[in-house]
Amino acid sequence: MANRIEGFVEVKYDVGSDGKVSKIWIVKSEPQHLFDSSVISAMSKWRFERDKPYQGMRKRLQFKLSKG
Repeated sequence: MANRIEGFVEVKYDVGSDGKVSKIWIVKSEPQHLFDSSVISAMSKWRFERDKPYQGMRKRLQFKLSKG
């Protein structure tokens, strides 16, 4: 956030039986495309509980500057 820009990214994704995130789709982002690659990169490292696959999960990731 070096440019002091706030925004959000809404994503849709699946979680495999191995607990890894896959099929990350950007549903909406504001400013458009600014945070998309960072979100995809970070989410590809996320891990969930094994043997509990999910499809079509959705999440909104907010980028806000801290006060001070």
